[in-house]
Amino acid sequence: MKADEAIKSPTSTTKAYGSVEDPAWGSPISGRQIITTLGSIAIFMNAIVGPGFLSLPKVYNDSGFAVPTILLVVGFFIAAQATIVRSETVALMPGNAEYTRVVEFCDPALKFVGRKAFVVSHVLFYVAAMSTVIASIVLVAEATDILLAHTFGRTYALTLNGSHPLTIQAWNLSQNCKKLTVCKPFFSGRQMRSNCFVSLGYVIAFAVLFPVSTDALSEGMSLQFLSFLVMSATIPTFVMKDVVKCVSSGPATLGFVQFGPRALGSSGVVLFNLMYGIFVSTWLTEKEPSVSVKQVVRQTSCVSCGMMVVYGAMGALGARKVAADGLLGDTEKGEPPVIFAAAIAFGFLVIASGIPVACVMARHNLLSCEMPPFVASALCVVLPWSTAWLFAAPIAYRALVNYSGLFVVSWLALWMPFFLLLAKLDPLPAVRTFSIAKYLAWFGRQLLAPRDDDVQTAISPLPPSLMPYSRRIYAWTLLLITLWILLSLFGYIVWAIAELVLGAEHHKLDGYH
Repeated sequence: MKADEAIKSPTSTTKAYGSVEDPAWGSPISGRQIITTLGSIAIFMNAIVGPGFLSLPKVYNDSGFAVPTILLVVGFFIAAQATIVRSETVALMPGNAEYTRVVEFCDPALKFVGRKAFVVSHVLFYVAAMSTVIASIVLVAEATDILLAHTFGRTYALTLNGSHPLTIQAWNLSQNCKKLTVCKPFFSGRQMRSNCFVSLGYVIAFAVLFPVSTDALSEGMSLQFLSFLVMSATIPTFVMKDVVKCVSSGPATLGFVQFGPRALGSSGVVLFNLMYGIFVSTWLTEKEPSVSVKQVVRQTSCVSCGMMVVYGAMGALGARKVAADGLLGDTEKGEPPVIFAAAIAFGFLVIASGIPVACVMARHNLLSCEMPPFVASALCVVLPWSTAWLFAAPIAYRALVNYSGLFVVSWLALWMPFFLLLAKLDPLPAVRTFSIAKYLAWFGRQLLAPRDDDVQTAISPLPPSLMPYSRRIYAWTLLLITLWILLSLFGYIVWAIAELVLGAEHHKLDGYH
């Protein structure tokens, strides 16, 4: 760990960290710390730019420029601090000041809060990881089916339609997309009306990606570097395409602030894009000791935030009718071959890279609580591939992204890191039964915490001048995050009610029918 990340005093180091040789927590790391700074940047960028990224043009189209931009900028700032704070709680585990022991995501919850928090964090972590895996699988399968349909004129699916047995049906591009600009295989046109299907693109994606859900991040670095290179080439290509459209045809209408029921649902997508911090624990055990946590987190967060704002805003400005899925917008009729190729490469390589990462980290987390390897692999690798096809429908996919962002990712990636660090710095009250009054009193004490000159910190996100006030700052940040989540939940409830009241026509995604 770099010197600028280790601010320790002789009186507080042992109290905060324990001895580095203390075997009280986690098994020692042996030969696994091999991920370089460049590899770390690739992993973080691939974790950030995931399936939620492609929904941003639709978010900007529904909400205007101001609201998504503010949410992204504030959200990425908080997410970066939360990720660094999460790294700090890992370093504060006994004997792990230099990240020399294996500490999985949920271990600090058990150490600093208790068994119930440990169980809750396990459940939330698993749901969050599987939601990003399932969303990624859906998009990778979609990209593969689009490629098959444009190359061979059709793609196929194994379907189950009501009482009929399983049959193989073909989806023909020319028959289903004659009058449509944006065309989604198996959902555009009227050729297929099956209730359930597993497409050929889904099977191909499974055959390619299932074997690379390996046991260590470092074993999949080739895919991570390839994904990072493709991302660096394709996102500027998409933005330039939208710039050219704006110049040649004039920009589409993008309000500064957009009002309407769909605008209220934008926060869920933004929160879904802030999930990357939950995967930091496994990376900490495999990165080289010289890799700076704060440098990697801050650089990737700033670059990703800028990319999302530009991609979302330009995607909304460059299209007259914005698809809910940016992948469909970049493969629509009339797009140059280079744009089509970039969209397919982005779907199959950039989005796909997040699948093994999430599977590996979720599996490690379950193995840390002594779950049998076979069961952990079944839950983290087999189960998502067995169920992801259920979310291929546009409405189901959008619900997956929104619900997981609002109900899981927001609490897990943003709220919990600050709560755990506060619980470490000032332990929670010992109560046999849950007492809301005692917990509120404890939280009020953090909001008004006095100056503390004996700061227990490893890689605090705060500058040295603010470290004595860390408890107060973290508590107010926690309050801000709580208010954001609750307001987002209220807005989403209003949006959902409006969707139901407005009827079926409001549920149709642009360009799919």
